[in-house]
Amino acid sequence: HTAFIMANFGAKIFGASISGMTGAQSVIANSANNIANVNSEGYSKRRVNLEARQTSASGTGINVGNGVDIGELERVSSTYLERQLRVSQSQSSAAGVTDDYLARVEPYFGFGGDFYTVGTGLNEFRDSLIDLSVNPSSIELRSNVIAKAENLVSSIRTSYGAIADLQNEADGRIQTELLTVNSITKEIAALNGRIKSAESVGGVAADERDKRDQLLNKLAEKISFEVTEIDDGSINLYLESGFALVSGIKNYDLGFSRTPSTGSTSPALDGGSLGFIVYDYNAGGAPAQHVDLTNQIGAGDGTIGALLRLRGYNYTGAPPSAFSTTTGTLPTLARDIEAITQTLLTDFNTAYGGPLPQRAVDLNGNPPALFGMFTVNIGGGTITDANANSIPELADIQAFLPGQTVFSHILQVANTNPASVAAGRDQAVNPGVDPIIAVPGDASNITGANGLLADLDQPKGTFTISNVSYRDVYDNIVATIGNERNQARIEVSVYESNYNAAKTKRDELSQVSLDEEFTNLIRFQRAFEASARLIRIGDELLQEIVSII
Repeated sequence: HTAFIMANFGAKIFGASISGMTGAQSVIANSANNIANVNSEGYSKRRVNLEARQTSASGTGINVGNGVDIGELERVSSTYLERQLRVSQSQSSAAGVTDDYLARVEPYFGFGGDFYTVGTGLNEFRDSLIDLSVNPSSIELRSNVIAKAENLVSSIRTSYGAIADLQNEADGRIQTELLTVNSITKEIAALNGRIKSAESVGGVAADERDKRDQLLNKLAEKISFEVTEIDDGSINLYLESGFALVSGIKNYDLGFSRTPSTGSTSPALDGGSLGFIVYDYNAGGAPAQHVDLTNQIGAGDGTIGALLRLRGYNYTGAPPSAFSTTTGTLPTLARDIEAITQTLLTDFNTAYGGPLPQRAVDLNGNPPALFGMFTVNIGGGTITDANANSIPELADIQAFLPGQTVFSHILQVANTNPASVAAGRDQAVNPGVDPIIAVPGDASNITGANGLLADLDQPKGTFTISNVSYRDVYDNIVATIGNERNQARIEVSVYESNYNAAKTKRDELSQVSLDEEFTNLIRFQRAFEASARLIRIGDELLQEIVSII
């Protein structure tokens, strides 16, 4: 009996020692893998959990244990920290895109730099009229008025065109970014299947989970979304509204349509159409059955959310107005430029024609045309008074260009003949009845009551802001861009800082620490050596027992 007990303890020594060596080897092997991947992007360190081996409750005598078991391989990560990283990534990406586009808009509305701005054009055009009022008969000064009017028109067309081009660029980029989103969600769905299969038999799909988290971070650069992990290890992705992007092993591709089946339309600033982000419930079939996700995604962050807010979304108006986009930085700026254009076409041309019945006149005593200073390119011919009221109105233009509601890109100077600049007014005793009398030195159409200078300076109700002048509108545009650009720069700094802080916290937990791994190597190398030495001791004890027997 004594020999049996001694042999039993000997077996425990050998069993515990072998399990200790095996356990130490597993930890050392895991540390080797961690060290090998210290610079691998997206790698989360692994940890081997060792557990005391369970012993039987039966039997007699002292139960000293049966050694150690290798427990689960643990992937060290935090769902909370990963989510914080994704949120800050989305915010940082959105701020970066916003700042980039505003930085490209800003030069067109500054007071200096390489661009001839609308503000400069307004100032110089006004100054040219003041100069002409001093010597109305000067052909040189009249030519200067026309030149400055052309510069003003050019600045309006350039600024509006730049905004329209940026809107088109943003629209096209959204379409491209959606292809990336679909590619990412497809990969995530495939990884869900692999993770589910691997972990259904008790394994840990650590590599697949690393890859999936990397993809989630890339997706967060594009759009905002929520993640829910289910018991089988797969995850579901969905928008804040609840629309699923990924459900288990299936992803739902987002589409981009300029003619969605919902019937919505969204005119672009250049006369084209903006696209909607949609999901087609009848994918591959006809007719399409779209659900519009544009507003949902536009309310979020990521590059696509920022691009939508810049480009414009949440369309509520009736076509063909390009300014019925209620949310959008670029359409708002373009709307203010267009307001200046339309007021020049209507109010300024009205003032240029002179107060009825006293008409404005040029050097030759001729009154100006209905759209005497500023007009639009109608492809030939002259715009006539469609309403027969002697007042230049947009309806007169639309009689030649049906459905046209935006005019900045086709604005032009009506007259290039210096002698035809109407600086004076009819000096007949009974204007409108007696023959027109033109006085070469007359500048009353510039300086008189309701004259051109008064029109440029007086507040109007035709702008997006009531009771302001041309200059006030432009200054408001400059202030708006300046404030938004400044806010964007602040957000870039803040969100980059938040992202770096979130990444640091995540890395402190999940990133491989060489110091920690080297400590583990030394610790478990010694443990391995101790277990190996115990085997030798156990062998010596066994030999002693055999010799006694």
